[in-house]
Amino acid sequence: MFNKGFFTRWLSSSLALLVVSYFFKGIEVTDIPSAFIAAFILGIVNAVIRPLIVVFTLPFNIITLGLFTLVINGSMLYLTSWFMGAGLKIDGFWSAVLGALFISIASGFLNYFISDQGKIEFVNFNTGKGAEKQYNKEDAVEADYEIIDEKEKNSGK
Repeated sequence: MFNKGFFTRWLSSSLALLVVSYFFKGIEVTDIPSAFIAAFILGIVNAVIRPLIVVFTLPFNIITLGLFTLVINGSMLYLTSWFMGAGLKIDGFWSAVLGALFISIASGFLNYFISDQGKIEFVNFNTGKGAEKQYNKEDAVEADYEIIDEKEKNSGK
């Protein structure tokens, strides 16, 4: 039912929520298990409720050139905090909007590097082709050594 990519993305969303709660004073996560539960609930809320809200508020989104989506994302985070109770505390609606913006940026950045199989993806810029390759941790270390060896060979060392 769930693949490795789901669990890796869930972990990255939890990490993004913890980072945002650490740096942003309007959002408080009480402990690490609460962050995992909140990330799971936020994922369900975003998968079930958010699409309906986006469809119903489409005229507002068109008029505001998509900026109303920030309000929708903040509402989903605020709804998640309501479901979580004491595990996730948000000071106000605008804290939820700003927090949702930063969570979206952080988790989007982290999820960019995760494939559907749960592997971390790297882009090899040294091939000149820009082709994406998938490496596990050992291959990534070997690829770094190959890049260093190639640079030393090209520099004449």
